[in-house]
Amino acid sequence: MPDPIIYAKILDIQDEVAALLKADSFFADDEIITERKGDLGQRITAALNKLGLSIRVLTPEAIMTKRSATRRIFRVRVVVECAETALLNKDASGNRRYALSAATAAAMAIDYHPNGQGGTDCATPLDHFESDMENAIVQPSPELLIYQAHFFTEIAINTKS
Repeated sequence: MPDPIIYAKILDIQDEVAALLKADSFFADDEIITERKGDLGQRITAALNKLGLSIRVLTPEAIMTKRSATRRIFRVRVVVECAETALLNKDASGNRRYALSAATAAAMAIDYHPNGQGGTDCATPLDHFESDMENAIVQPSPELLIYQAHFFTEIAINTKS
């Protein structure tokens, strides 16, 4: 069972990424899907059926990089996954919106923005989102119209003193 404090902080990171995306005009009409939204499969299907494009924020790993008696620091990978259904993919104006364009827009909207975990008790060396330079934008499967933008950030968890 995951630690509830760490899980809550990771969900906060997903929310911060979703807020940065929603603030970008490219994503104004999109639902940004995070774990807090509930049934992810149903939400992805609904988004694909509505606009032909789904935007999902994932946090596939959190690795503890430092620890002391009072604090743990985790390096968190954040992935924005953009999936496209070619037959339905049109915005309100009838223009096609590509998954690759969405992943590129996500990379620009998120890279080097604060991670929302500020405050002196939560400060970490990496207090912003940073593109994974080796995997900035990837297509995990050439058969599918899915692109991912990859980022890292850090979170601090204060423990009992």
